[in-house]
Amino acid sequence: MFNAPSSEQLARIPGLYETMYIPIAENLVYLHFFIKGCHWYVVEYDGKDTFFGFIIPSNFMKPFIRDYFSFSELQSFRYVVFEIHHELSWTVKPANAVEEIKSRLRSEHFKIKIA
Repeated sequence: MFNAPSSEQLARIPGLYETMYIPIAENLVYLHFFIKGCHWYVVEYDGKDTFFGFIIPSNFMKPFIRDYFSFSELQSFRYVVFEIHHELSWTVKPANAVEEIKSRLRSEHFKIKIA
């Protein structure tokens, strides 16, 4: 993985299931990982290896997937010479402020009105 998150960044993330009653659009996104049009947005973390959040498998796929994904798998993944990147300039923001998520929240699949 290129630019792995710090232990301080990981410690700020709520534990698994702590945000389950917060509306999807209001979930805070703590980390962003990406590689060639694929995105992983972290909402929860078990403190060991499991993240929960939004997964966008490609720029062309709608809607997103909300699921669990492994930190160790993100760290070890390689595509030819490319590694998954952690966006260093990322700031914590609600899901409806992330363009890749916001555009999918507006889709007919979710029928959520976003300002």
